[in-house]
Amino acid sequence: RYSKDLTALVAAPFQRPCTVYDVLTLCSRGLLTEMDELYSHSDALEEHLSKQLETNRMNRILVKLNLVNERPEYGKSEAASWAETGDRYILKLFRDYVFHQTDDNGQPW
Repeated sequence: RYSKDLTALVAAPFQRPCTVYDVLTLCSRGLLTEMDELYSHSDALEEHLSKQLETNRMNRILVKLNLVNERPEYGKSEAASWAETGDRYILKLFRDYVFHQTDDNGQPW
């Protein structure tokens, strides 16, 4: 039922005196497999974390872009004095290009 490596590892100290190096030699294949799986899992977790970080960065950029473009804190009288020139106008054009694209028939995609 058990693997040959595990059987040899358990039986070795009873058959002859063993050193730590003898035990490590017997279980080296299993240790390398376990370390490989550990590193693979670590890489997968790091990739997932990286995706979450990029999503968070994109969300913060979009919130900042909308705060500049939409200006929710100002009333109507102050909003009339706000002109779409300079950097704000370029940001508005970028937002419209990214989020308000249409196909050849004028339908949003």
